[in-house]
Amino acid sequence: MLPTMEVALRFHTSDYWTVQFYEYDLRSAYPAAMLDLPCPLHTEWEHKPRVRRLPEGELYLAKVSFSHSDDALWCGLPFRQDGGLFWPYQGTGWDWSVEIEAARRFLHTSVIVRDLWIARRRCDCRPFDWVRDVYEKRRQLGSDSRGYPLKLGLNSLYGKMAQRCGRGPYHDAVSAGLITAITRARLIEALAQDPQAVVMLATDAVFSTTPLALDIGGGLRQWECHEWPDLFIAQPGVYWSPSDISMLVKSRGAPRSVIGEAAPRFVEVWGEWQDLLRRPGSRDLLPAERQIPSVPVTVRVFIGCRLALHRGKPWLAGKWEEVTRHESFEWRTKRDPMRISVGDEGYIATFPRVQSIFAESEGYEPADFDRLIEISGESGSAVEIDENMMLEAMPDYTPFLPHE
Repeated sequence: MLPTMEVALRFHTSDYWTVQFYEYDLRSAYPAAMLDLPCPLHTEWEHKPRVRRLPEGELYLAKVSFSHSDDALWCGLPFRQDGGLFWPYQGTGWDWSVEIEAARRFLHTSVIVRDLWIARRRCDCRPFDWVRDVYEKRRQLGSDSRGYPLKLGLNSLYGKMAQRCGRGPYHDAVSAGLITAITRARLIEALAQDPQAVVMLATDAVFSTTPLALDIGGGLRQWECHEWPDLFIAQPGVYWSPSDISMLVKSRGAPRSVIGEAAPRFVEVWGEWQDLLRRPGSRDLLPAERQIPSVPVTVRVFIGCRLALHRGKPWLAGKWEEVTRHESFEWRTKRDPMRISVGDEGYIATFPRVQSIFAESEGYEPADFDRLIEISGESGSAVEIDENMMLEAMPDYTPFLPHE
């Protein structure tokens, strides 16, 4: 199973550009991908470990070694390492057919097959066709009003399939992996229209400086387009329009109001760093020493059950605390830490990572729904509890919850 692609693959920031930006979002991307899922009851998987050619027109999961041209700005297949996800020029990993074929067709990715599982469908079942009806009902009611509960319900379907804690009654690694692969394949198809114009990708969105020929509309599987008069991208999920910051602030990990208040400081810090990059020798020295600027922001954080368990202090669950975070312009978790292009207009472009084609992507550990975890009891001694009980707030463990 592969996770979502919620990253900015090309850093592109500007506080004075007058270029128009176009944001294309897939409508209910994950529910839409569910329409193409195979029936879990009547699909058999055939192992073909010695096959060296990928089958055409089949659903499959393949271990492939992949490579892209050295001048590519975008790469098509994900790679997981140390818990992070990025898209390098080369590597080896397990990928779904829909994503492999999109990468080969639109980004000219070369692949060598190492192992293969082919899906043999024994029925014509469409187990998630009902998603389309629920989506249409949501449209009729209005997704931001009475239809909002339906919107949340549809968006939660993927999470139940990918669930790795609690009871996991609907856990389905095949379906969860295919949903993200299908969505990323559609992003690849969109960005391939003009790779040089695309400045950022998100989970279900493409940002471009030129219009893209996509199917715009209100239906499931269609795209919606939002135009930005200008754009400042601080990091993945944190961006805004400098000319209309009061209305168009997007943030992740911090409230919009906090990012909005800090926006002038982001612009100031970015401008100072751009001036440093233009000095002789600085373009190599600053990235080599990771002298990447950041902006401190203070946010009020709610400590949920998971965070409290992670700290080993379940009695903190349900409380709030103020935390100062440093929002950085750092890009090395996703892109090559050293290779950048500095534009005169106030932006930098980053490039995919370089590594060996034999480097293998890490996989997921099998989900464990009956895991015991060790926490500190109120007396300070170690106590073992069932993680499911704490996360689902079962009555047996109410003494560990906040109380007067």
